[in-house]
Amino acid sequence: MLPEIEIMGISIQTYGVMTLLGAVAAILYCTVSVRRRGLNPEALIDIFIYAALGALIGGKLLYLLVDLPWLMDHLGGMLQDPLSLLRYLSSGFVFYGGLIGLLVAVFFYFYRHPSLILEEYLEACMPAFPLFHCFGRIGCFLAGCCYGAASNSLLALPIYTQANPQVLVSRYPVQLFEAGFNLLLFVSLVLLARRRRNGFVQLGFYLSMYGIFRFLIEWLRADAVRGVWVLSTSQWISLLLVPVGLWMMKDSRFFLQWMDRLRNRKEEQE
Repeated sequence: MLPEIEIMGISIQTYGVMTLLGAVAAILYCTVSVRRRGLNPEALIDIFIYAALGALIGGKLLYLLVDLPWLMDHLGGMLQDPLSLLRYLSSGFVFYGGLIGLLVAVFFYFYRHPSLILEEYLEACMPAFPLFHCFGRIGCFLAGCCYGAASNSLLALPIYTQANPQVLVSRYPVQLFEAGFNLLLFVSLVLLARRRRNGFVQLGFYLSMYGIFRFLIEWLRADAVRGVWVLSTSQWISLLLVPVGLWMMKDSRFFLQWMDRLRNRKEEQE
């Protein structure tokens, strides 16, 4: 666990550093891929803005929803201390909320700009999703959040956590497991892109494969009580996203036709 690094006397959060590196890697990949396909690279600036805002809003909203019981118990005290409320609101995001918010924002952007073809940009940029996530999970490991359950398994590592930063406990490094899986997803999506598989097939592959992995890896996590009715919030979302992803892979033509109808309707309105 290395939550902070010091550069020229300034302490910097390693999670923020890894997130920034992941964003830079994702942007570089998308820029090169879009140019190779002859698409408009200037549109990427607006797409990234929409995607970032959607991810931030979605990730924060789902975090607040999951943390609602605790928030209701402590909201009165935080309202009396604006700084504590600001610290609370500036920390804590849920990946699935960010992913859903990002997708909604990007779909909305392409709906507003019918001259741009969503599936072409998805085909070019889908590998950037797990690439960014890989860096983010390494950041989680360094920060000591999203940690795994205590174990004496050979797969476990001595880890400090945010919950108890003074004591080393042998735990499953689930953050590194997820980082490795996202790297594998990145390579798989690059290979699919080279075979010119359309963007909805790639998106479906990503949602279904990550959803299955996330459902399973949640059983090894122990950082917080994050769900209801036995399963965690992320497991419930995985149960919804996996069939959607499989449907996209099996019947991508439906989604292509659906986007065509939306584009035509938007053009008629204009």
